[in-house]
Amino acid sequence: MQELLSFSLYVIKNHGASWNDLAWTLPVLAVLIVGLDLALGVRRVSLGRPRRWLPSIAEDPHSLRSWCLQLSAWGWIVASAELGLHLVIAQVGAHFGAEFFIGLVLVIGVANLLPLWLTRTIWESHLKDLGCYSSPLWAPLEIASGVSFLFSLGGGFFVGPAGLILDGLLRTAECVPPLARMEQQGEIALRGARLP
Repeated sequence: MQELLSFSLYVIKNHGASWNDLAWTLPVLAVLIVGLDLALGVRRVSLGRPRRWLPSIAEDPHSLRSWCLQLSAWGWIVASAELGLHLVIAQVGAHFGAEFFIGLVLVIGVANLLPLWLTRTIWESHLKDLGCYSSPLWAPLEIASGVSFLFSLGGGFFVGPAGLILDGLLRTAECVPPLARMEQQGEIALRGARLP
C-alpha cells in the first residue's frame, strides 16, 4: 500500500537525474499548461463563451469549490502530459511492445484521464446546479474517490486527488444545518463557497 501511495514520488524522482536528466520537463509543462489554460479560459469568458469540454476558473473565480476543481484538473492534465512525454522518451530507440500500451492505457488513461473526466463532471454539476448531481450528499463519494486516486499509479501527482478531496470537504460543509441557514439568510455564500 505504501508503494502505491509513493508511486507519484517514484515517477517524479525517476524523471530526474537518476533516469534521464529531464527533471525540468515537469515544471516547464506545469507552467505552460496552467498558463495556457488560464489564458484560454479568460479569453473565452471575455468573449462570453464558456469552455465546452473543461470549465475554467475564469467562469467562477469567487468559488472555492471551483478553485479546488481547477487545481485537481491541472493535476490530472500535467501528470498526463508528463507521463506521456516520458513514455515517448522511453520508447525512442527501444522495442515497441506491450509496455507502451500498458503505460498509455493504465498509467495515463485510467490513472489520470478517467479522474479528469470525473473532475469535469463534478465541476459541471457545480456550475450548472444539475439537481441531484450537485447535491452535498455526494461529498463522501467524492472524498473517497480522491483518496482512492492517491493510490492509482501516480494519478495527478497528489495534486489531482488533493483537489477532489478538498472539494468534497467543501461540499460536506453544505450539509451542516447552521451553515446552510446562514447561507439562506445571506450571511455567507456557501453554495460554491464564494469569497468576499
